[in-house]
Amino acid sequence: MDTQQAYVTLSVSGADQSIAITENATAALLFDAVADALDVSTVKLLHKGKRLARDDPLTPGMRVLCLGTTTQQKVQIAAQRSDPTIRGFKAEAQREAARRGAVDDFQQHPEYKFCRIEAVKRFDGRTGPHRFEAEKLLRSMASEVAPIMVSHAWTVGGLIEMDPRDDQIMKKKQQEGGCLLGYNENAGARIYVKLRQDDGSFNDRDALMKTLLHELCHNVVGPHNAVFFALYADVRAEHLALTRKATGRHRTLADASAKDVVARELASEAGNGALQGGERASAAFIANAVAALPDAPVVAPPPPPAVDAAEQRVASAAAAERRRLGVCKPCAPAPAPSVPAAMELGTPPASAMEVEAPAPSVPEPPAPDPGLASLAAMGFEGPAAATALKATAGDVSAALERLLNPGAAPASSAPETGSRQERVLRASSDLHALGAPAQEAAATLTAILTNAERGEEKFKRVRLGNKKFLRTAGKFAAALRLLEAVGFERETSAEGDVYALKRTDPGLLWLGRSAIADLVSP
Repeated sequence: MDTQQAYVTLSVSGADQSIAITENATAALLFDAVADALDVSTVKLLHKGKRLARDDPLTPGMRVLCLGTTTQQKVQIAAQRSDPTIRGFKAEAQREAARRGAVDDFQQHPEYKFCRIEAVKRFDGRTGPHRFEAEKLLRSMASEVAPIMVSHAWTVGGLIEMDPRDDQIMKKKQQEGGCLLGYNENAGARIYVKLRQDDGSFNDRDALMKTLLHELCHNVVGPHNAVFFALYADVRAEHLALTRKATGRHRTLADASAKDVVARELASEAGNGALQGGERASAAFIANAVAALPDAPVVAPPPPPAVDAAEQRVASAAAAERRRLGVCKPCAPAPAPSVPAAMELGTPPASAMEVEAPAPSVPEPPAPDPGLASLAAMGFEGPAAATALKATAGDVSAALERLLNPGAAPASSAPETGSRQERVLRASSDLHALGAPAQEAAATLTAILTNAERGEEKFKRVRLGNKKFLRTAGKFAAALRLLEAVGFERETSAEGDVYALKRTDPGLLWLGRSAIADLVSP
């Protein structure tokens, strides 16, 4: 920037004013400039359709539109009262529900929830249940899994009904000979569930709930490996505990009934022809591990204390006689006052310097290793589990793969220098070193790598001029190096500079996502 004073134009309520800026000025300067005239909580700054944040840089000559409300206007609006003769939207919905005799029991946690519930709009009740009924079913399913979402801290963008005729992913699965009942988009951005059969009627509710639980597990684990099915086993057992509260006790995988249900479902997954061989083997392994879990010991309630019938009759007669005479129950004799040791005859008083020695402290047992506990829950215990966990530096997933394939040659402690695997791990390490600023970058990279596994070409190109990409990941050299390591290459096209995926390697894409998974919304 030259020595000449630079300005930006700020338009407030139709009036333009020039604001002098320095070389490293940010939008915070403009926020401070309108703080006296407008309420700060309502101020929005727009430049070419983009909303500016306080730390966004300013360039000379840019024109910024300011939107906001004055403090006086805000107070006047807050003081106004609504017309009591006009019902609001919520009151109208409650009135309509009362007219139909319906009770809306839709309850979710304010943070861990489905942010949107949506049914297919084209169903008007002539070819199956009305879309209102489909939305009611989705809301009921969301309420049923609400405690599970809280316990796992899951937030999902939307629970949406899958269109039984026009869903493109479902059509592609059918062409491959499979049947798609639901899918999780971008690790929790949206969950689609196929509510209807081909004739328009609803599927069985228990099958729908199992599909929803299955897709919720994909928030954490993408592939159908042993870790995924182990998580599903825990979530399904938690769901059974919620739906069987009438039994009077909490059901977990240690309970015989819940264990048998989960083991049967996983065994059926092992026979699912739509899954690949490794996925079916993982399901069968976890099914066997769940079936081998010991049952929870059944503790019989303590027997009631034995009562002598003769003594009870005597005590009842004595109580009746006391009530007749108006005499209260005889009081127990007061205990004799205790005599301090120093005052006892023949015992000299203790010295003021004598202090009772403290009891020896018992060291607390060390806290159990969560990695070993996870492996033990899947059937691996003892030195073998500890050795596998140590060899993989505490990575439970890698330790599980190592235990599942004991005959495989052990992987080298570090990938070959200069290989793509080594470049991915080095780039992810640089991103971790950035700390909190890298979390948004990791979320953007995860979405890019997840979409890249799709067959459509549009998901394999990233425009470097994309505003969201520049704001989150594009400003970090480590993020660009990670994209290049997994197979993206920079090129120039009609739409400008782009990163295009030239090498589709599912293993590298999975490694890239896994290396930064702990940075995405921990």
